[in-house]
Amino acid sequence: MDAKHKEEIHRIITEREGVVVSIHKVSLEESPFTESNNSNYIYKISYEKNSRQYTAWYRSTKTVNDIHSASRKGYPEQWIFEE
Repeated sequence: MDAKHKEEIHRIITEREGVVVSIHKVSLEESPFTESNNSNYIYKISYEKNSRQYTAWYRSTKTVNDIHSASRKGYPEQWIFEE
């Protein structure tokens, strides 16, 4: 897992008052996303918030210098929260 993606996942979950339990890189077919390609990574994140477990999904970009920048070939960064 890219360290920048891991930092971003922890930052976003913390902003939502959650605590990351686990992060797994998954395929498009294992996720709720309908679009992705070789310019994206998809992560399944388990986290706790208010003593309950939740799942979040993060489609990241593989752009080296700016993980928030969409590449010309890939799909933009996107989050899905199952709360």
